[in-house]
Amino acid sequence: MNKPNVTQQEPANPISKSARWPSVNELKFKFITDMELAGLASTSRRTYLTVIEGLIKHFWCSPAKLTEQQVFDWILEYHRQNPHSGPDIRAGTGKNKR
Repeated sequence: MNKPNVTQQEPANPISKSARWPSVNELKFKFITDMELAGLASTSRRTYLTVIEGLIKHFWCSPAKLTEQQVFDWILEYHRQNPHSGPDIRAGTGKNKR
């Protein structure tokens, strides 16, 4: 069975063809606002923005134009290249110390 080409799939967030895609700045503002309302710390918000900026730079397009499969594949590759080292058990340090 042939693997489908992810660039031929429908976007994860389809919109009507007559509507315009939200700009990256509009998406970024909504993303920041949503993270703030969710109570994420400023350092977490910066980290998430850095990761999303990497996604944008990789595909050179607005995240709204990406398929769900493209995002999934990119996140999987990101995690493989940046394995999580585990939480710090010392309160307040924010970094793993050994």
